[in-house]
Amino acid sequence: MSGKEVQSPLGTGSFLSRFDAEKISTLKVRTENPKDLLDCKVQLEIFEDLLNLTAHTSFLQLQNNLTGEPLKAWNETQVFFLQNVAHLYSQYIVIQRFHQGIVECEDLACKEALIRLKNLYFLDCLQQSQAVLLESKYFTPELTKAVKTMLLGLLREIKNDVATLVDAIAPPDAILGSAIGLSNGRVYENFYSAVLTGPNVFTRADYWKEIRAPLKTSKL
Repeated sequence: MSGKEVQSPLGTGSFLSRFDAEKISTLKVRTENPKDLLDCKVQLEIFEDLLNLTAHTSFLQLQNNLTGEPLKAWNETQVFFLQNVAHLYSQYIVIQRFHQGIVECEDLACKEALIRLKNLYFLDCLQQSQAVLLESKYFTPELTKAVKTMLLGLLREIKNDVATLVDAIAPPDAILGSAIGLSNGRVYENFYSAVLTGPNVFTRADYWKEIRAPLKTSKL
């Protein structure tokens, strides 16, 4: 396989070939301006750097664990290291597909909604990886705080798109699991029905005697 490109559906083989262990110690986010985090090129670069960092750390941890049984070494490396690499790579693929969909989208309103959704997903991914970002000193504490502020701002912006996005994805009622979000549109009837059909709705709680205040007779 030496010198040959490894073919895979998601391009994993060629992606792994771009890892450079010599750059690990110098990896740092290429911007200090929080607004740049909404640029798709910057987002992909950040994910590639994070994958480079976590994959290298996982490799070192696996080497340290290989002093005993190989299976035990893999298991002990899986929990906090290899699992994190797999999770980050799946998020990286989602961001890639988001970008492709946005480029190919011809409807301006739909494109803007997808951009907001993509940015919300990306910032939430950063929030989940906050420990890695700070431990590796890839992000400054100030930039990490800015991510939270931007997340809250995007939530306010995207609230107007929520109903349309849910309708576009069209999840079955059973998957959506929301009494007020069923496809028939009868919000109040559905909510009332959910209340009536809840478990133990018309029965006393087992602890009712414990919270019942004892009656006291007046001395007057």
